[in-house]
Amino acid sequence: MNSIIIFSNDNGALVFVYPCECGLSIENIARKDVPANKPFLIVPDNQTPKDHLFFDAFEADFSNPHGYGIGPQAWFIEQYEAEIAAINAETGPAEPQALVAASIDEAELPEELTPEEREAAYAELVAFVDATNEQNAAQHAVAVAQWDANKAARIAQLNTQIATQQAEMAA
Repeated sequence: MNSIIIFSNDNGALVFVYPCECGLSIENIARKDVPANKPFLIVPDNQTPKDHLFFDAFEADFSNPHGYGIGPQAWFIEQYEAEIAAINAETGPAEPQALVAASIDEAELPEELTPEEREAAYAELVAFVDATNEQNAAQHAVAVAQWDANKAARIAQLNTQIATQQAEMAA
């Protein structure tokens, strides 16, 4: 059974809103589509008159409404602010775990190496580990900078949309 939203316009006439399948709950549709501070009712479609011949004679009791509208601009502002909060809650790229070279005694170096060759091989291993850590840190810094820039751009875009909705509300 489908439900519809009923509210009274500024002239006192009833307005019937037949919600579409848009992924929003009927309560959210009502909050969005009913003008700000107007009470609304959500009623089963089969409880409304089907004969529209005397449409102006329809009445509804709003003494115990199901909610109040906030209007489309305020509703969209809520959605944008929730999206900004979600963006701010996101975590950036994970910092890479640094590699650690084993001690010279624990390093798996060939047994046939002389002590000098072992020292040289171990020094190469340590240099490789250090270079890899530096490269990983640099790549992480680039990823964080890109992530931060993308986050700032997304938030700026949403703030622009909020300002647009606020301007429409003020008009």
